[in-house]
Amino acid sequence: YTWQADTKLSQSGAAKVHVVLDCRLNEKGEMVQEVETAETSVKQKRGLRGRSQQAHASEVGAFLNKVVAQTASYIFMSKGQEVDFFDKATITEGAGDDAGKLIVQAGDISVAGDKVTKWIDKESMFTVKITFTSVVDEIPVSGEVMYRPIEDGPNVPRMATVDIPSQDGVMETEFLKYEKQL
Repeated sequence: YTWQADTKLSQSGAAKVHVVLDCRLNEKGEMVQEVETAETSVKQKRGLRGRSQQAHASEVGAFLNKVVAQTASYIFMSKGQEVDFFDKATITEGAGDDAGKLIVQAGDISVAGDKVTKWIDKESMFTVKITFTSVVDEIPVSGEVMYRPIEDGPNVPRMATVDIPSQDGVMETEFLKYEKQL
């Protein structure tokens, strides 16, 4: 399948960056992404302040790429990673709003100290939601990914929200336009 990832980054409630990526998994199961559009609301400064701003933007961009990669590592686990996850996991029956779901929790999945929880529909065995807490460059991040099944197709992510509290940042990604590859 190919799909689009429409990502919006906001800081202190103000929109800062909007990027649309065309995505696919290659033969090795690795994600390949190509930028379709990229916009920012940050005004470019001139001179020394502009160079300083550009250096800071470069650092922030590198950090956000790591956040995206970390989030993707939880969304797009290989079969081996899934097996390792379930080998480490504690599985409980959901109650209340989570009735009919299995709640699967494990830690140390992609990086030491992370924690991942999956909600799995007992009937279809499809993942409904994933939450995670992790650290990227020593900065705590947490996220939630909601899933939906494609008609006559796989179960896919539909929305991911990643919070970066120390930066007062929120990254929201909507997964759109899933199409089967030939």
